[in-house]
Amino acid sequence: MNTLLNERLVALGVQLTDVPPIIKSVEDLKLKSASEVATRLVILSYLIGVYYDVDAKDLVEQLKKYRLYASLTESELELLSKKEYDEQDIIDAGWLQECIEILGWALGMSNKPLNHQNEAGLSMAEYIPVMKNPEKFIQKATLLNTSSLYNEYLVLHHVYHYLQQEEHLLIDADIILERCRAMNWLCGIDLEWK
Repeated sequence: MNTLLNERLVALGVQLTDVPPIIKSVEDLKLKSASEVATRLVILSYLIGVYYDVDAKDLVEQLKKYRLYASLTESELELLSKKEYDEQDIIDAGWLQECIEILGWALGMSNKPLNHQNEAGLSMAEYIPVMKNPEKFIQKATLLNTSSLYNEYLVLHHVYHYLQQEEHLLIDADIILERCRAMNWLCGIDLEWK
């Protein structure tokens, strides 16, 4: 077994699970391109505006201005077509911060290892070009090395499946669910953003 994986799981108080990962080795990764990840990161940084009660018209205007609107998913388009957000829309938008954390980390925007026991803060916000042209940010984006990405995928895989079977007082299952969502998309398990 991967020593780094074992150390990370022990530090989190999580045991290795019997559930085999979908991606068996680093060679099986079907990573999104750095520009796809950077584009998705910028889009999520706008969509989190729903949580902060930013008017959908303003979000759409900015996304169109910076040519990101065409990259929205069907559900994102539906959200931004609403005249008023409901409570679930706001809650869901708040959870996007966890996806932003994973995608920003994957682009090397943080030199700190991911801490799955804490909610994501706004540490990535200062690096993401919101209300500015993201073109250079997207063009210059690079992903971390594949080994780092694969190891983090494995950590999240085992934490997620451990939490399916055991309660953990220091890890919020919702945080892990959102981080897995981003990691599974990044690694190519989910072909489309969900």
